[in-house]
Amino acid sequence: MSQWSVIVYSRTYEADYRLLAIPEDFTPEDEKWAINYIKATTKKPEQLLPCNARWSLFKNHKHCVIGVTCMVQELISDRAMTVDKGDRPIHAFVGYVTKVDKNQYLYLDIPYHADQISLFKDAYNFVKDQWLVKPYQLRINLQTPRFFYDVTLCGRNRTNSKINPDFCLNMNDDREVRLWQNSHGSKWGIWESACLLVDAYQSLPLSLCLGMPTEKDVLESPFFNATVPSVNTPKTLKRVNHQVESANCQKNKKNTRSEGPKKKLMNRQERICGVAIGVVIWGAFLFQWMVIAIIIGGIVGGIVVFLLQKSRGIKTKFCFNFSKNLFRIIKNPKSS
Repeated sequence: MSQWSVIVYSRTYEADYRLLAIPEDFTPEDEKWAINYIKATTKKPEQLLPCNARWSLFKNHKHCVIGVTCMVQELISDRAMTVDKGDRPIHAFVGYVTKVDKNQYLYLDIPYHADQISLFKDAYNFVKDQWLVKPYQLRINLQTPRFFYDVTLCGRNRTNSKINPDFCLNMNDDREVRLWQNSHGSKWGIWESACLLVDAYQSLPLSLCLGMPTEKDVLESPFFNATVPSVNTPKTLKRVNHQVESANCQKNKKNTRSEGPKKKLMNRQERICGVAIGVVIWGAFLFQWMVIAIIIGGIVGGIVVFLLQKSRGIKTKFCFNFSKNLFRIIKNPKSS
């Protein structure tokens, strides 16, 4: 039997949407991988009406995730935990994660797709301990609670099952997405096909979302397969300039990791050179204006000195004649 851990994405009373629970072995890279799929399932949350939940399955060479995106009121009866501080309804992605390389018969352990939201109610209970967390507390401690692989799910017997040719899934072609009608029959067929393909192609990625709002939302997501309400017959759409995880990305990871430090060093050197050039240019600019200011100051100063000297000479001559006449009047008052 496969052992599963939990993964929960939602918000609490005051703090915004974030991962609230992850498996014990998740790395930052694993978190980024999972959050890309999870956020895609939360598009247009106002359409997540009761009995209109979105079911998803996505896997890579390490982990397989199954989950449901729905309004929290479908998971818990306590209304106080279904709305935030602004009295707005809260939605959530609640799922289970297992290790692909540790489960030889994983396809037998994946539960039915039968709108069994009750299967995920226990997983959402892990949110209760974080319900009153303050935003400032998250800034101090950003660690997401981690949980062991200690959950056993009730799967189904697929030993003699075969893939329905009407539901051939896109496994790793990131240039296209395959869409089906959002009916119960299509959902069931796609889900069962995915379960059978999980073991057959362990090293390849696999992804599907049942109940995506629009075709555009699927094209902008990392999912390769989906059901959409507007689709009446199965069809394939081409992606344009949209990056998703593929087999080629997996092959190039080693090269990317080795080139990463070199690129960082080059970027640091380029930034230092850019700053140095900027300082030199700014210094030359200031020096130029300083020289101009000195020249202008010298000219203005010379003019001022000249005017002051001339004014002082006039005042000195006037004062000398005035003093001379005053002395003469005092000495000979009659002559005045």
